[in-house]
Amino acid sequence: MELRTILLSVIMIFSIVSISCSSSNTGKKELINKSDIQLKQSLEKTKAGDVIKLSAVCESEITNKQREAIEKIGLSVNSVIGNIFTAEGTPEQVQKLAALPFVLRLEGPKPYKLK
Repeated sequence: MELRTILLSVIMIFSIVSISCSSSNTGKKELINKSDIQLKQSLEKTKAGDVIKLSAVCESEITNKQREAIEKIGLSVNSVIGNIFTAEGTPEQVQKLAALPFVLRLEGPKPYKLK
């Protein structure tokens, strides 16, 4: 019985460590998962200090606390409508934005043709 308890404890500890290690590598992975093709292309073409314009979708209406978290990263929030906001920031700031848990999707500027 003791050996079984020890083995279960070791397995549980290993599982917890594995989960925490995989979730700590979120920045770049989250950016890839949450971004559309236009934003990915903009990020590839942009140099480190350049500014990217984007829009983002959050899980619910944006609170003052969430807006403060976004601005603390260094992004400039331009407008907020419900759970969507537009912003500008460097590629590094966009990567940090993608890691925020309440941000569901990031979109880059879309080319439009006027008729």
